[in-house]
Amino acid sequence: MKIQTTKIAALVLALMLMLTLAACGGNNTPANSPAPSPSPTETPGGTQSPTGTDTVDDKNGGGDTPQYISLRRTVFAAGEGITVFFTGITEEMIDNYASIVIANVGAGHNEYLQRRYPKMESGTADFEALRRSGEGDYEIRFYSISGDLTPFSDETFIESIAFTVNNEAAAQLPRTDFDVIQFGGYDWLVLDEQDGKALIITENVIEARAFHDEEVDMKWEHCDLRAYLNGEFYNSFSSEEQGRIVETTITNDGESDTTDNIFLLSVEEAESYFPDSSARMASDNSGSAISWWLRTRGAYGDMASVVWMDGGIFAIGVVIQTHSVRPAMWINQ
Repeated sequence: MKIQTTKIAALVLALMLMLTLAACGGNNTPANSPAPSPSPTETPGGTQSPTGTDTVDDKNGGGDTPQYISLRRTVFAAGEGITVFFTGITEEMIDNYASIVIANVGAGHNEYLQRRYPKMESGTADFEALRRSGEGDYEIRFYSISGDLTPFSDETFIESIAFTVNNEAAAQLPRTDFDVIQFGGYDWLVLDEQDGKALIITENVIEARAFHDEEVDMKWEHCDLRAYLNGEFYNSFSSEEQGRIVETTITNDGESDTTDNIFLLSVEEAESYFPDSSARMASDNSGSAISWWLRTRGAYGDMASVVWMDGGIFAIGVVIQTHSVRPAMWINQ
């Protein structure tokens, strides 16, 4: 089908926003969950250049969302380890000694505390706790070293993320340490508990699928992904496990209610159960951050909403596109 010019313009604008805007927030509350407490504002430290004084002319747009590296949050307590997610690193970068480092930018000086050298195009880089440096402003910096260029210099700098080590601020962050249970061969986060039942969602994505196999006006009620989750995927559980899964009436944002054993979260539920965008981030088996479907309709009839890799929610997932799946369900405890 042909897409009107205005629709193309809207898609282009929305794709640009995904790369540049912070995650969309919200405090809507689904019928079966109380609203969470408001999230405190996180204030990361300022960005400085690799020489330690001037603002970096970032290749990612001078403060825009980084293209290669991401953090689940930007406030940490002293003694915490830090996991950096990276993606889109090319084989050429790896061959030329790409490096991810933690830099201390406090007091107008640099101190490279730890370094990691990615050996794959996507994955995670784990850093030990910053015990000896304590509270202050830090950066995760990404460099690609090649030829005769000076290592860890302006010439080889690509992008950075500022973060803060602040014990008091970290203690006020929303709870993201959901209880984790095993069910049907998967690890699940417990989002809610009511009357002897638990609402659970897979801790990470299970696979990648289209929302529907045709680019047509499509609702959750009739989409192929709903049919798959309540058919083939549901049937993959044992009879004992199926006996614990609770058939649930699902409210679909002004559309017809559906009765499902297994479903996707709505935008409203994703905003309510997860306290912020970082808590909504999910990864695949390699540890790479990845996008995942929600059941709420998108900006146009042939779109559905998606949680992006940085945890932001966008309404521009064309139904025939492939995004990852995080099934949710209520089970008897």
